[in-house]
Amino acid sequence: MWAFMSGLVLVTLDPAASDPRPSQPQPIVVLWQGPAGCDEASHVRAELARRLGRRLNAPENLPMTISAEVGERDGGGFRVRLRFTTPAGSVERSLEDASCRGLADAIALVASIAIAQREAQLEVAAPPKPAAPPPPPAPAPSAAHPTTPPTRAPTPLRSEVWGRVRIGAALSGMALPRLGVGLDGGLSVGGRRFLGELFGAHRFPTAVPRAQAPSQGGTLRLTKGGLAGCYDAAWSLPRLSAPVCGVFEAGAIVSQGFGLPDSRRAHTLWLAPGGRVGLGWTLVGGLSVEAHSAVVAPLRRPKFVILGDEGPPTVTGPVELQVNLGLGYRFP
Repeated sequence: MWAFMSGLVLVTLDPAASDPRPSQPQPIVVLWQGPAGCDEASHVRAELARRLGRRLNAPENLPMTISAEVGERDGGGFRVRLRFTTPAGSVERSLEDASCRGLADAIALVASIAIAQREAQLEVAAPPKPAAPPPPPAPAPSAAHPTTPPTRAPTPLRSEVWGRVRIGAALSGMALPRLGVGLDGGLSVGGRRFLGELFGAHRFPTAVPRAQAPSQGGTLRLTKGGLAGCYDAAWSLPRLSAPVCGVFEAGAIVSQGFGLPDSRRAHTLWLAPGGRVGLGWTLVGGLSVEAHSAVVAPLRRPKFVILGDEGPPTVTGPVELQVNLGLGYRFP
């Protein structure tokens, strides 16, 4: 809603007057005098603070008293005579509107404009601040004390070579009959992405009884060692390792009969290339939990028989599967 505004300047606000900014915060005061049913002083204060973007008693405000004398018009509506008073003088204006709330909104608008104009006049009239003196020139270096550029201490190189030991339990099968359990361990030396490992494993004896007489038969066990060359697929992750390896194993299958009158022990050569994948997670310090699985293919597939037994021989399978779970420790 638009208000009709007319005004007359009684006293010019001189920006060259003494500095009106108080040493202590003084509020912008709104005084209201009007007929019954038209008391909008609190609304004018709230709307004026919203337009200024700060409280009316903020320290940066210029002291100002806004006096509003509101009366009713003969034909309906309201009129107001405004007076803006500052230490530099006062200004009067007249406003009219059909409603009391619309007149209050117009008063807040006109007051915010007057305050903004007054602040702009003070900024223009304020004397410029003196420029800071230039810094003194730096003293010229003397021949007795020549300046040298500061030297940076060399950054120590982090060692990229590490070692690790591991030990764990193993479950294996397919090449030898039935599933077997055993122990597995290794010592590895590595860099940032690659590592090599010298490992060993032992599968505990597995019994293979005769079909006709289960109390008789033979046992098979496997002891082997080997070398592995690996690439760590998770080398960029600080706590995770995922080695992918090629392996070659060498060892011996030890067979021996049980429940027989003449039990002999025999050793058969074990040679097997293959591959291995693993996964490790560092728990704390250099301690980690590790798991890996390997598949190898024996180059020799011997047959094991019991002399005098008419049953089929035990034949070494084409591949050996092995799953390991254990702990590792990395140093340094």
